[in-house]
Amino acid sequence: MDTIKNYIKKKQGDFEQHPFFDKITKSDSLDALSSVAERISFWVMIFQDVLRLNEARFVDPNLSQVAKQHRLEDGGHNVWFLEDLNKLNTQEPKLTSLFQDDHILIRDAAYALVSEVLEVRNDYERIALLLSIEGTAHSLFENTAVFCERIGYSKILKYFSYNHFNAEDNHESLMDDGLEATLNNIHLSQDEHKGIFEVIDHTYEAFTSMYDGLYAALVK
Repeated sequence: MDTIKNYIKKKQGDFEQHPFFDKITKSDSLDALSSVAERISFWVMIFQDVLRLNEARFVDPNLSQVAKQHRLEDGGHNVWFLEDLNKLNTQEPKLTSLFQDDHILIRDAAYALVSEVLEVRNDYERIALLLSIEGTAHSLFENTAVFCERIGYSKILKYFSYNHFNAEDNHESLMDDGLEATLNNIHLSQDEHKGIFEVIDHTYEAFTSMYDGLYAALVK
């Protein structure tokens, strides 16, 4: 488990060098966050399905419970997102907008992540996928929370503020505790490790592409 977590930590460090994060934290315009919110809508609204599909494929009851807890704790965050859109005076994107070229990178990344959920071969790969998604979410909400704090919107927004970042931080800790207890005595083969690393690589590749699309929304 430590080897896997260290590999995710390395990938996470590389991911956080994406220019999107520097751009959003240094922006002083609420329009920047509005642009990001509009562009990321497709992923936010299918994220609950990603968690549901991933959880449904677990075999081990203990790991399944970890995935279920994670899904339940993330439940309703899409409602926070829709409330934030309203407070940002940003209309929910119409289908004609979501399927235009501006959203291609976000859509393609979302499809890649759904594909990954459907193709992973065992529970260890499913947990690695979940941990990788959590890592990328942590980076987004940490940076948007800093942005909201600086422009005075921390108490107005929920999804993009410290309200969400702290919720994510708390349930990451709880998930880690549950995983440590379950995976402590499990020994993975070389092939199993290789498969897990491939899932992690694919997940971060998809999110890097997604954030290329979000960065484009900030610089257009």
